[in-house]
Parts: sequence; C-alpha cells; structure tokens
Amino acid sequence: MNTLQDIQAAVGVAVDGIWGRKTRAAVAGALGVSADDRAIQAAVGVAADGIIGPKTIAALARALGVPAGGNVDVFLDIGHTSDRAREWPSSFSSSLWSSEAGRTIMEALGFKPDARDSVEHMLNTAVAAAVVRHLPGVRVTAFDKPAMENDAEISAVIAAANAVRPRVFVSIHHNAQGGAAWKTMGGTASGHVCYWVDGRKAGRALAREISESLDDFRRQCGGPNNRAQNVQVGSYAVIRKLDTSISACLVEVGFYDNAKDATFIADHLDGIGRSIAEGIKASL
Repeated sequence: MNTLQDIQAAVGVAVDGIWGRKTRAAVAGALGVSADDRAIQAAVGVAADGIIGPKTIAALARALGVPAGGNVDVFLDIGHTSDRAREWPSSFSSSLWSSEAGRTIMEALGFKPDARDSVEHMLNTAVAAAVVRHLPGVRVTAFDKPAMENDAEISAVIAAANAVRPRVFVSIHHNAQGGAAWKTMGGTASGHVCYWVDGRKAGRALAREISESLDDFRRQCGGPNNRAQNVQVGSYAVIRKLDTSISACLVEVGFYDNAKDATFIADHLDGIGRSIAEGIKASL
C-alpha cells in the first residue's frame, strides 16, 4: 500500500487510495479538528492551502504514526472538481434531472437527485477508485482536488505530480458533446480517447496500452462502438507541463451525454477500472 492507503487503514475507512469525504472526516476525527482540508493541514503543521498533496500526506503519516511510503509508481489525477459547474453549468447533476432524457442517464449512472457534484467528477472518482483496486502491490496515489478555478486546479495537479515524480501519470476524464446535446441528450458519440503529448514516446506507449485494453473490454462486453479515434496527440496542460521523465496520458473514458455510453459506463465501472489498470501495468 502507499502512504495514503496506510493512513486510511489506520483511521478505519475503505483503503482505496483516494482522499475523499469519508477519509477527510475520519482523519479530522483522529486529529480532533473540523473536517476541512485547511484545518487538517494546520493541525499537522503544513501550509494550509487546501491541497492534500505529498507534503500533507507525509505530515499526516507522522502525526498518525503511520510509516511513510516510498516513491509513487502511478499517479492518478481525478479530473476536475465538484465545483466544475461554475465553468460548465450544464455539467451539474441538477440540470440533468430537469429533463426526461437527463433523468434516464442519471438513473443509469446510479446518481441521486440531491447529489451536489458535477456528473463528470462523480464518474472520474468512481473510475479512479476501480483503477486503484486493480493495482495491488503497485505504489499508487489518486489525487482529488478541492473546489477551485480550472487554472488553479491544473496547477495543483502538476505541482503534486512533479513533487513525487511517478513513473506513470494518468488523468481520468469523461467526455460530453455539450451545447445542444444537453437539450435533447441526442448525442451519438461514444467510446474512449487516450491523449499523449507529441514527442514523448513513453506517453504514446502508455496511451496505446490503455486504449487497447479498453477497446478489448468494450468488445467483450458488447459496449457501444468506439466512434472516436482512440489514441490522439493532445496538448492538454495537465500532461504537457509535467516533468518529461513522467510517462503521461489523459483518458476520456466515454461520453456521459450519450444514454447508451452512459449506461455502459455505469454498468461496467469496475471492468473499466481494471482495463485501465491493465494498460498501466503493461507500461510499467
């Protein structure tokens, strides 16, 4: 296990390697402070910036008597935050519940009407947890961010990943067509896309391994046809600005505004996570 997983075991929550609400509350309880990232950081003597990164995790390990782990092999970025609706209002779950087609998708995904989160962030979190489950024995951390503006969010991810220099970095996302697609939910795009930075061969190999693994899984399960070009060059800052020694790619798992694709994702979250994990392991 990595250090965060050891901390989770120490405070008695699910050992999934993700800094989420339950882990936050349990750690705060153990420290005797409010369940707030900045309050937790202040309690262990690190800069209270609200970003639970490597320095905070190390300080928590010391405070809770948990042995600090070694370097991270795999760094999973849980794309975006629960506050993504500030930039894409229609990505907020409440907007989907307002239409019959949207309700169909939300019910297929297993989400409740009172969820105060963006659809994509909920999906990204679920897939990341599945990836972690299928990487036993691998030193992996899943990085989730507090609500923040998009530029600050990207900077936080880059800083956290560059600080630990993982062998592999994967940013997990879900696609949507946006615009008119939200009115009718009539989008037909489906399938995954894996992006890598031009000129970085290790990232290209990682993207190919993950894409092929996801492709095989979709075919085996009879999922919607992949209508996107599976592996593409992408100049996304979250992978482009990483240290060049890190093998990095960004994965768009599927289209959550396509009812068939959304249903497939909801029904196969664990298998999707396993497929991404198998692609990662093949590249290590």
